[in-house]
Amino acid sequence: MDRLLKSIMEGTAGETGEDFFAALVKNLAQTIDVSAAWVTEYVAEYRRLRSLAFWLNGELVPDVDISVEGSPCEVLLEKGQVLWVAEKVSSEFPDDPDLKKLGMIGYMGIPFKDADGVVVGHLSVPRPFGDTLVPSV
Repeated sequence: MDRLLKSIMEGTAGETGEDFFAALVKNLAQTIDVSAAWVTEYVAEYRRLRSLAFWLNGELVPDVDISVEGSPCEVLLEKGQVLWVAEKVSSEFPDDPDLKKLGMIGYMGIPFKDADGVVVGHLSVPRPFGDTLVPSV
């Protein structure tokens, strides 16, 4: 765990603003050896997530904007708690078409809250079927 945190900290230490989020998702994905990681802001009025940074298969994907309806992100945002689905995430959330498109079998998300405890976004990583996720976002 110390090595993991040290690696992520070293990869993000010199970055600020939007560059920080890009460095965070890139270094997180590379450090824990997953094909994707993303940081979002939650737009509650529209029940949508906007990417602050989305890393997929070795590249930053710009301007990802998705509905939370029927997704594991929706549960995380509503409960305001860490969500871990180890397996069969697409079976647990059959209304989320992106889970199958991306080849995800698991999901982990951590909510970000403001000073009042309101969820304003999240950080997530998938557990993919294989070595890479299918880039359909």
